Amino acid sequence: MICPCGCRKLLHMNLMDDYDPYWNYILDGKVISLAPSINRLVGCKSHFFVTNGKIEWC
Repeated sequence: MICPCGCRKLLHMNLMDDYDPYWNYILDGKVISLAPSINRLVGCKSHFFVTNGKIEWC
């Protein structure tokens, strides 16, 4: 996904539980939720959740 802060960086979330870190996801119709939060440690340092297809800033 593209970082929602506007920096336009491409973010990758691993969904395979065989490798760390990984994110759990729930796909409900056309919306997705990811857990845990996405926390960029470099660049813009955004920290947010994706819940029901919406960004929730921490």
